[in-house]
Amino acid sequence: MFNKTIKKIKLDNYKILFLLILSVGAFLRFYELSEIMTFISDIGWFYISARDLIINHEIPLVGIESSRPWLHQGAIWTYILAIILWISNFNPVAPAYITALIDIATLLIVFVFSFKLFGKNIGLISSLFYATSPLIITSAQTPYHTSLIPFFTILLIVSVYKWIKGNALFFPICIFLLALLYNLEIATFALTIVVFLIFFYALFKKKNWIRRISKIKILFLSIFAFLIPMTPMLIYDINHGFPQTVKFIAWVFYRIAIFFGFPPVNPNVSGETWTSFFSFISNNLERIYFMQSQLVAIPLLIIPILFLVYRSYKYKFENTKLNLIFLFILIPALGYLTTKTNSSAYLPMFFPQLAIISGYFFGAIKGKYFYISLTFILFVVSASIYNFSKREFSDVLFEKRIGVSREIVNKAEGRNYNILNTYWKEQPERFVKNYEYLTWWLGNGPSKDNEKLKYFITEDFSKIKVEEKVTR
Repeated sequence: MFNKTIKKIKLDNYKILFLLILSVGAFLRFYELSEIMTFISDIGWFYISARDLIINHEIPLVGIESSRPWLHQGAIWTYILAIILWISNFNPVAPAYITALIDIATLLIVFVFSFKLFGKNIGLISSLFYATSPLIITSAQTPYHTSLIPFFTILLIVSVYKWIKGNALFFPICIFLLALLYNLEIATFALTIVVFLIFFYALFKKKNWIRRISKIKILFLSIFAFLIPMTPMLIYDINHGFPQTVKFIAWVFYRIAIFFGFPPVNPNVSGETWTSFFSFISNNLERIYFMQSQLVAIPLLIIPILFLVYRSYKYKFENTKLNLIFLFILIPALGYLTTKTNSSAYLPMFFPQLAIISGYFFGAIKGKYFYISLTFILFVVSASIYNFSKREFSDVLFEKRIGVSREIVNKAEGRNYNILNTYWKEQPERFVKNYEYLTWWLGNGPSKDNEKLKYFITEDFSKIKVEEKVTR
């Protein structure tokens, strides 16, 4: 009886600790969100697309252009955003609260999944890393198509695990999540490659769980699950020469060939150098783990990965749990290296896995060294929280952008005007979509025609300059 009571108290302690972590994660995501959220021009592009869907019933089939102009993101985020804006009377901050709330759900799933796979300590440490990572928090506070990627990524990993454990109904769920992720961000196609590799490995090994998906019911559900998110994009594809499917697959193989030394078709097209690429990665590792120093942040990535490889090797790569997490890190990482693109849009699909392997490494430390590692973890977490308390962000805060937008509306006094960006000379109107939406929401948005009254906006890190000009 006494032993049962002790076990119950310990279990309750774990619950209390997780609720504390959950509370810290929620506080960091919601505190002053309406003042600090990111609201760049590309976010404004989606807002305007969602607004036009609600008001003008203009249904988009695809979303914003990707880093390759011929390739678009899907329109799923526009549809989700339209629902949120319609309910909130077009309040620009409302979607950020939803993305932050969804990321709290992601934190919960990270805890439960890592707890079920590896135990309580690893579950707690994984959730603690996820709750306090500066870059993960910033992503959650950003009402953008990439903000939902961690949530659907961890759901995908859970679904794949359930599928390979014998539940065939999770295979259609995997297909649905892959199609949804591809709509949210083209780069998540790397996750599709992971699932395909698992699929073909199971076929080669003649696993029992792969045979179960051959049933008519499962096949029908899989096709239906694929078509639900992909139908708008497929309709667009048919009418535009298949850039989102056939041409994209060809481009993937082309990038792989270049990575292995095949000469590019157009060698004069400039791209990222390996120096600039790894500098970009290092800077983002700081934002994920420890913003004060790369010397701490980089080992916080490399050591857990090496430990994961060591443990997998120790089990002769037959441990399903370790293999699964390893594949969902390795294949997307190779895909990222292949494209060699300095884009933060690729990073959210790594967030849950990085939190889990951090928890797996530190949670595996036993004895007196556990308390040393725990002290180090609390130091890193405290540094992350302190960084947020200083509010030193590279992007312009939302409160400044809404203030500038209000200033423009007041100065215009009901007159027609244009908003232009001074930095982008070729397309000065494209990079002010955020101000276009905000001024519209405040009652007087810019005109689509060429007006005499113009407002030129210059953004320099945390500063905004507005210049009014009247042309002839």
